[in-house]
Amino acid sequence: GDPAETMIDVALDRRWADFQRRRAILVRLKQLGAAESTSSVQTSMELAQLLGSVELYVCLSPLEKMMQHEDLRVRAAAMRATRKLFFKRSFVSIMQGLADPAPEVRREALGCVQTLHFVHALDPLSRIYRESPEPEVRRAALASIGKVNRVEAVELLIEAFRNGDRQDKDVARENLLRSDQAETREMLRREAAVETGPLRAELESILRALGG
Repeated sequence: GDPAETMIDVALDRRWADFQRRRAILVRLKQLGAAESTSSVQTSMELAQLLGSVELYVCLSPLEKMMQHEDLRVRAAAMRATRKLFFKRSFVSIMQGLADPAPEVRREALGCVQTLHFVHALDPLSRIYRESPEPEVRRAALASIGKVNRVEAVELLIEAFRNGDRQDKDVARENLLRSDQAETREMLRREAAVETGPLRAELESILRALGG
């Protein structure tokens, strides 16, 4: 979890892109060359920013350690950096950030939920959507789920459209209308076929908008 030690391995490894190795060197120089007059909090915040810019999996360990820092500014900086790391493990820190007592940290964690949407993010995003007590967080997770190119994401959008509150339904509908997956129309047809009343009409309206 030590930034300087972690980054020297990256800097010396020619498998990584030159820009990543250069940024890794900057992390090491920042930590080793921090002036005595510079506060540890400020140094940690700057290190977090640099770690995020390296964009490698190994950056997660030092950032996770920073998420344990007593100063909320360091935890918030670690969350901002995590927003650049598109790995499933990033959600370990994100879930911690969403439960942080400091609003600033929770806000940065919410930004991560809004930004990190990729195939392997579907499971943690689904968990956040189902378990978060905060409507804003749930909607952000649902919107990100809608950007994941997996059939399971479409299934969850349809579930939210059927069972969610009005705002969840609006987010689900917006993302279903943007879906370009071939399976989406057939899945909507099947759902509409077993429904009645207003819900069936709403599902059919989405189908018509998709050209189905």
